[in-house]
Amino acid sequence: MIALLIIYLICIVLIGYSYVVYPALLRVLSGGKKFSHEQFTQHESLPDVIIFFAVYNGEKVLREKLQSMLQSDYPAQQIKILVGSDESTDQTDAIVNEFAQVDHRVELHRFSRRGKANVLNSLSEILQKRPLKNDTIFILTDAYAIFEPQTVFELVKHFKSDEIGIVGAKYINTNVQEGGISIQEKAYIQRENLMKYHESVVFGSMMGVYGACYAIRAVDYPQFPTNILMEDFYVTMLTLLNNKKSILSLDAKFYESIPNSMDIEYNRKRRIAAGNFQNLFHFPSLLSPLRFKVAFPYWSHKVIRWMGPLLLFASYVCILLLPFYSTAYWVIGLLAIHLFVLFIPMLDFVSKKVELDIALLRYANYFLQMNVAVASGFLWFVRGIKTNVWQPTAR
Repeated sequence: MIALLIIYLICIVLIGYSYVVYPALLRVLSGGKKFSHEQFTQHESLPDVIIFFAVYNGEKVLREKLQSMLQSDYPAQQIKILVGSDESTDQTDAIVNEFAQVDHRVELHRFSRRGKANVLNSLSEILQKRPLKNDTIFILTDAYAIFEPQTVFELVKHFKSDEIGIVGAKYINTNVQEGGISIQEKAYIQRENLMKYHESVVFGSMMGVYGACYAIRAVDYPQFPTNILMEDFYVTMLTLLNNKKSILSLDAKFYESIPNSMDIEYNRKRRIAAGNFQNLFHFPSLLSPLRFKVAFPYWSHKVIRWMGPLLLFASYVCILLLPFYSTAYWVIGLLAIHLFVLFIPMLDFVSKKVELDIALLRYANYFLQMNVAVASGFLWFVRGIKTNVWQPTAR
């Protein structure tokens, strides 16, 4: 019985540590700190910027996307935009060509269907054949990520310091509605933004840029493995492996509409989880305590969460076995609580059907569903990820 109780407590404590204690610890450690490294001002000579991204059937947002980048307050003559069409079948190519005809900064490159990471590889190969300046900055983005006028500068300004390797932007959800999961997803993203910023100022090891908007020096930009699903996390960890800092700038913002459907978000989280497990095995050395400034946030923010489904399963096994050893009131009480948790998805479903929005219930269901998605992503990874060709998330 003692062994079961110890295992149970370890599981619960680890989950509580990653989701509650670690974020609070980061806030304390950051203590109002700000970045101390050198930064460009808008009056200095700035590096050239090349923005590029992959898109598949993005006609609904592409005009707004291109306009948001072309309206940047960064020096216009120092921005170039390359769009890689992953064999789009809608009006994507026509829209990009429409912009390219009136603004020489925009280029369309069409490829056979190959997936986001491989489109990015092809675009970077094109760029490597061009005479780029040594300080050129690449900005990677997505078709659905809308920039502010100052987004480009707020990303680039940090590269005045040689210690900075990669800079991520703050993610803002524009689709917040009642009745779905967008409120819960918005809360999750806001929390992640702050955690990543605190990791930046405390450790210089922000755990993963958002692939929809980040910047990196052209000389540091890698070729991605052909089947990688989470190329943004891959390039973040590669940067940290090379002893450069990974940071998030709260002043560099992008806007994206996140789906309000649990089913859609489940599939997206499943894909993210599978890609995260790929990266876990790409960078085992970053888990070592010898790399404390990376390993501590890596374990605390990411790895323990990826272990979440296993920890939850183990806790349930223990709590189901404990009554065979003791029928104490606290054992029966714990069992009742855990059995009740299993009914939360059904209770949330029923509450939505009767138009009763119970926030706590929705948050609990969101947590459970996302852990199921992580478990499913792990099984996908174990079976083998053959391709990273994707379908855009329904918006």
